[in-house]
This record gives sequence, structure tokens and C-alpha cells, in this order.
Amino acid sequence: MSERLKTDARTAWAYRQYIQRDDSHEVGEETASALLAMLEPDEHVEFLGDARMPENHGGYEVIKLQRTARPAFLAVRTIGYWALIDQESGELLAPLVQGGSSISDNERATGPDVGWGTWANDPTGEQLAFKVFCRPGSGERDIIDHGAGGLIKRLPDSNLALPLPDLASFPERVERERVTSLVTEWRTAEDVACAHMRSIGFTDARLSGGGRDGGLDVTSGLGVAQVKMQALPVSAPVVQQLRGAAPLAPYHLFYSTSGFTAAAMAAANEIGVRLYKVDADGGVVAANPLALSLARRGPIERNGEGVEASPATATQAAADYAERVTVRVSAALEDMTWIGAASDKAQLRARRYGNQALQNLRAGSNLSSPQAIVAYYHHTELLAITWFRVMGLSYPDGAKRVPSRVEESFEDYYEV
Repeated sequence: MSERLKTDARTAWAYRQYIQRDDSHEVGEETASALLAMLEPDEHVEFLGDARMPENHGGYEVIKLQRTARPAFLAVRTIGYWALIDQESGELLAPLVQGGSSISDNERATGPDVGWGTWANDPTGEQLAFKVFCRPGSGERDIIDHGAGGLIKRLPDSNLALPLPDLASFPERVERERVTSLVTEWRTAEDVACAHMRSIGFTDARLSGGGRDGGLDVTSGLGVAQVKMQALPVSAPVVQQLRGAAPLAPYHLFYSTSGFTAAAMAAANEIGVRLYKVDADGGVVAANPLALSLARRGPIERNGEGVEASPATATQAAADYAERVTVRVSAALEDMTWIGAASDKAQLRARRYGNQALQNLRAGSNLSSPQAIVAYYHHTELLAITWFRVMGLSYPDGAKRVPSRVEESFEDYYEV
């Protein structure tokens, strides 16, 4: 097994898919060296598979080729071309530009000899044929035909991407404090709220001691909270009163043991109040998107100009990075459809990368660890960069639509 192919970002994903096959063969060091030397720093492999060539380098007999104990060639598919590497000598045939025709075994065929054949031109212009052996129903044919943009999990890094946050330089969030007593009275509910605020980053949170349901129940340098323990869900006017009680506080949190009405949740989303439901056993659950975001990211102090200061924890750093990538990639791909139809097969394959980047942003990440969040959004930006590179556009502004003509008005012709 070649560890270099397993760890190099240009080959890591495709190679791991290859070695997971029951019929894969160990890739020798000469073959691995030839493959890595062939790839540019920003190129990557979409597919690796065993391959054979017919004796006469052509003809429809290619599809009848059978797998041998060790197929002669390792077939390599990148976005732009094929390559064949002799597994004995390490000799490289590349780039192979695929012709317009291909042939495959019946989709219902089974066994080790099932594969896909095609014709391609080598660097001298000579046409040759080869057969790639691929597993029926594995999705490998789709990668061969259309690209791996929707599946690939590793891409080579790019200096065009936003710098990764150094998560190791940030302290981890403090472990969540939890009140183990059952929430049977308002004092316990307030204790739960105070402990929860500390656990998500309001480290100086303290009870105000203002009495049962009197005004603000928990205060912090970055936020205030009110706690309600009552039979009915909290209504919209009560939520709005919290915002009015401390209008200059950066964050407003509302805890309720009975939940919130639909009108209260709508009002909270509009005025920026984070809603939390307190369970009978002391658990706390976010009741609106703002609350969920705060629980994941934690509070961020704002400076005198209203701009968010540097993150204080690894979780905040990851969330801040995810937000910046989302804004940047969304803006970069905003006019993607304006580029129009791809002009060659490589651009058709690359479109999957751009589409997957947008899909990732729409889906968002439900990952919990800062490291996983950063990896998800970094990969998303690399998907977008791949599309820009293959399309020959500069990232991140190269796909912006430029009006073909300046809009004119009557004032351009009349002096009034």
C-alpha cells in the first residue's frame, strides 16, 4: 500500500476508494511516483481503477477484455484527462484526451470482468483504446462519466481560500454546568438558566436576586436573561418586554419551563431574543434559530463601533470562519448560472463542484466539533475554487456578471 497516495491531498480520496474494493491491487512505489509527478499542485484524481488495453490499441473488442490476476495498467481520471500507468514499469501514458465514444458492459452484468471501454488520443495524437474495470452499482460509472464533485471528500489546498483559524490557540468552551435537581420552583429554574448561560460563554453570568419573576433574573456583561416558570406558554408581549428592559445589552435570552407561543417565537426572531425551553430535569433546549446559533457559537463581544471582536473560544472561531466562507462563496457563485453552458467535458464535470458548494451552504453543517465545522466549510470553498479554476476564472470575483451595455435613459438625450 502506498502511504503517499493515501495522504497526498491530490490522490487521498480516490485512492482510499480504490483500496476499499475487494478486487483492488497494491499500487507499487514506481506507479505512485509516476502518478504524483504527473499531477499539478492544484490538480486532483477523481477515480482510480485497474485497466487493460487490447493488443491492437483499438476496436470494439476492447469491451471483451477480461481481468487478469494483476491488470497491466492503473487508470487515472482527473477532471481534464485520463492517464494510464504501467503497473510493472511505472511508464506513464498521459494526458489521454477521451474521444466522443465509449462502450460498456450490460448494466446487469456481474463478475470481475465488468467494465467500461473508451477511445482516447495520446500525446502524439495516436488513438488507443482501453477498458477500465468497475463494479456494477457502485457509482463508479457516474464518476467516470460525470465527475466526483458531489462525492469527493478531499481536495488539494489553495492559497485562494480563506486562512484556516488556529483552533489550538483558542480555549475550549467550559464544560456545561447542569443543575441536577428537578425544576419544581422558580429558584431552581433560575439556577438552571444561569448555569446554562455560563456554559455557552457568558462566564460572568450571575443571578440578579430581584425576586420571583421581577425584571431581569440573570445578568452578564454581554447579556441579560429572564426566566418564567408558569403553566401557559410565554406570550409575545412578555418577550418584547425583555428587550425593552435592557435595550443596550448585546444579547437577550429568555428561558421558559412552559415554552413559547407561535407569536412569541415570531416576535423573538424579529427583535433578536434567544428563546430556550427548560425541561423538568434541568435540560435546556434552543427554541428558535437565534438560540441554537448562540448555543453553538457563544457570545462575541462587540467593540465601540459595533463590529464583532475576535472570537474567544474555538467554537466561536469555527462559527466565525463558517460565516465568512458562506458569505464569500455565496457571493462568488451568485452569478454562476450566467456563465452558461460548459464548452468542454472538463467544464461539465467542474460544474458539479460549483453546484455541490452551493448545496453545502444551503444544507449548512450540523456538526458539533469546531474541527469538523472548519473542515466542512474549508472543503466547500475548495469545491468552489475548483470550478473557478477549470472555467478559467479568477476566484472569487471572476464569475461576476458584467452588464453588456449601459442602461440608457431619456436624460441622456434631452437637456432638461
